[in-house]
Amino acid sequence: MTNRIGLHEASVPTRIDFLRVEGATADKVKEFFMLMHIPDICKIPPCNRWNMDEAGIMEGIGDNGLVLGSSRKNWAAQIQSGSRYWTSIIECISATGRHLKPLVIYKGKGVQQQWFPDELDHLKEWQFVASPKGWTSNSIALEWLRDVFIPSTKPVTPGWRLLIVDGHKSHETIEFMWECFKNKIWLLFLPSHSSHVLQPLDLSIFSILKRAYRLYLSQQQIHTDSSPIGKMTFLKCYHLARQAALTVSNILAGWKASGLWPVNVAVPLMSPYVVSPKFTFQTRPSTPPTTPVAGMKRKEIAITTPKGSHELRGLIRDFICEKEVDPTIRLLFRKICKGLDEQQIQLSISNTENTRLKESNKLLQPKKRRTVHPDPNKRFIKISNIIDARDRYKGQLDAEICAQELENYIFEELCFTWQLE
Repeated sequence: MTNRIGLHEASVPTRIDFLRVEGATADKVKEFFMLMHIPDICKIPPCNRWNMDEAGIMEGIGDNGLVLGSSRKNWAAQIQSGSRYWTSIIECISATGRHLKPLVIYKGKGVQQQWFPDELDHLKEWQFVASPKGWTSNSIALEWLRDVFIPSTKPVTPGWRLLIVDGHKSHETIEFMWECFKNKIWLLFLPSHSSHVLQPLDLSIFSILKRAYRLYLSQQQIHTDSSPIGKMTFLKCYHLARQAALTVSNILAGWKASGLWPVNVAVPLMSPYVVSPKFTFQTRPSTPPTTPVAGMKRKEIAITTPKGSHELRGLIRDFICEKEVDPTIRLLFRKICKGLDEQQIQLSISNTENTRLKESNKLLQPKKRRTVHPDPNKRFIKISNIIDARDRYKGQLDAEICAQELENYIFEELCFTWQLE
């Protein structure tokens, strides 16, 4: 008699950095939540509780989507922009669903006006700065605290505010902490390498934000083909992604998933990432739902004009049982579906090509480099500075055009002729 061993599906474990496993232990999580129960912190209302973090985005990296190619070739190529500039953004959210204006940190010596699109209304609340590495620094973090956080989060009634950060070195300077103390801001540092468990921005916003950004960037790459993805495309895609990610429901979900509001230490302790490195727990895979038998007729059928072959096939299945259809009729239906597919492909190719040519011509127009000079009393660049720089450049350009037109005239044509009697 032989024993038969049943076969079970094996799930592939999620990769996680060892430092994150070490940082998000149960003891460290409990120790952090003891700080959340300090009486002065408990009195802070949710509208005055904030989480700030910095996200980095590679400008030219699109979505790793499906690549379709001809079946006659052994390979298929996906065009991807050559732009690899790193840009980071500081975002800040509250426990009531609010979010502050972002600070965009470019890599470079200064912010250039040609990086911005002609339409600037949707960026008027944003602020911009440049750093050598494209990351925040001690001075940038301090200026953000003074110019963005403190004035934008001023409580309606005098009281303390709570700012939760990830413990970056720029947040641990004496100047940064002293500025918080002067303005009645409780500064709370998350345990090292625990942001994937305790940081609201990481748990909900940044994953949605980056996924939406890659999606919009991939759509732009379809239209621009191999044209360079400049700073303007980055701002456009990030603006759209930000609208999709920074919603009230997503922000509240991040706070709830971290257990920071409502305060509940059990939430992060139940996270699959808060485990001992020696043990891993695998959840049993759920049984996939059964699919309906092909050819079953629906009880109620809504007849609509099919927009493609897939909808036409659905209508055919609803009305006709495949076993009872004559082979000639089935061949006729397949021919009709194939014709619809070919027409849709040709129309899609034509529309995509027209859009691509328009976008490529727009992006390939040369733009002169012009550094934007910020207000000497403020470090961050605002949209008003961009408009001023653009107006100054336009004035210089008009003067150059006038000078070129004067050079085309003959000297005698510019002189008056007088006839003396």
